[in-house]
Amino acid sequence: MSEAAKSIISKLCRPRPGQRLGNTKNGIKDVRNHRWFGSMNWHKLRVGQLDAPTVRLIRKGPCYINFDRFPVDQTKAEEEFSGWDREF
Repeated sequence: MSEAAKSIISKLCRPRPGQRLGNTKNGIKDVRNHRWFGSMNWHKLRVGQLDAPTVRLIRKGPCYINFDRFPVDQTKAEEEFSGWDREF
């Protein structure tokens, strides 16, 4: 993980909300100006001119066609009789 990524994560995840990046006196400007976003063209983003970093080809068909298929798990769940839910 890059130092810039570590930095933005630690600044966004501060325990005290008032110390978090974007939640101080400069607001969103601090987020936009963080070095992790150094190559971001905010204007192009705003006007919808940025290309997506990855493009997934979507096939036509049933709603599930674009998802990987896996065999059905035939494992039976064990019955649980510890009584933890008796008071519900």
